[in-house]
Amino acid sequence: SLSGQATYQSETSGLNLDFPGITIPRLSKDQYRIQADISQVLYDGGLTSILKQIKLSSSLSDKNIIDQEIEAIQFQSINVYFSIIELELRQKMVSLKAEDIHSSIDKMTAGVDNGVILKSTLQSLQAEQILLTQQQLEIKTIIAAQREILYQLSDNQKALTFELPYPKTPEINNTINSKSYSIQQFDIQNQNLILKDKLDNISLRPRLLAFGQLGYGKPGLNFLQNEFAPYYIVGLKAQWDLSKFYNNKSNKQLILVQRHKLETKREAVVKSIQLKNTQLLKDVEKLNVYLSQDDEMISIRNQIKETANVQLENGTITSAEYLIKLNDSNTAQLNKDLHQLLITKATYLINHNNGWNSNN
Repeated sequence: SLSGQATYQSETSGLNLDFPGITIPRLSKDQYRIQADISQVLYDGGLTSILKQIKLSSSLSDKNIIDQEIEAIQFQSINVYFSIIELELRQKMVSLKAEDIHSSIDKMTAGVDNGVILKSTLQSLQAEQILLTQQQLEIKTIIAAQREILYQLSDNQKALTFELPYPKTPEINNTINSKSYSIQQFDIQNQNLILKDKLDNISLRPRLLAFGQLGYGKPGLNFLQNEFAPYYIVGLKAQWDLSKFYNNKSNKQLILVQRHKLETKREAVVKSIQLKNTQLLKDVEKLNVYLSQDDEMISIRNQIKETANVQLENGTITSAEYLIKLNDSNTAQLNKDLHQLLITKATYLINHNNGWNSNN
């Protein structure tokens, strides 16, 4: 450090003695000094090293918090992505049902005109048709909104209009990744407490410093010479802050309490993840049962469709009746696709909860 000063004082030091032929000068009341102070730690007990470690650990904690925020965006993206595909499947189902209603209305209109079907029966179908039209509009609106959200999350223009690729079902990894960001944060915080404990221990040690002063002033070190002169001082200095011993014990107890709290919070987070995954695994188990039933349903609907096709060729049923059978077959396949999609979504969420999707 560099410092300088100029002062004026009301009195100065001197000797009020008179000797024949000898004059003892007094210091001037105006005095000046510019001085450079240099110090170098020779031994700090490891303080510099531990402070570097604390700084690094703190930066890792900040980065981990950002990574957790990105992980939350990934979680939201998974839900939005699968929501769009699911809504598009349901949209197809509603469209098939609307086709069935439309065919039935055409058939019943003729019956009402011929007086063999009550008009109220036709009106019931027409009301159902209006409801289906409203459902189609609602689903279309929700899909558009979800696509806009996905675009904002991904900053990918394709999210607005392109058909989303159907994701493959990954393997379920139901073990919690110890390197997941939510778990790592507790490890980093625990490491911070360990470093703080080490810092407290190091602060109990004495420090040894070399120091030097280089200056120019009036007066110099010889106060009897009332003139400008250069000067310097070099030496060693020991420091020992004994007040650190007073609260060392309480600090260690506090750190133990904080580490215990961290472990409790860590266990709570792990338990929360396990509970979420338990429900998702139950959903997967249920959907797998649905899939086996879906295959049976598709087989039955296809047989009915083939029979209806023969009946249509023989003229025993109308094209409207055949269309209903055809749509029933298509709906059965869409139901299976929907159940498989929900299994894939649940698998992604399980892996994400466990910290395995962070880099995908």
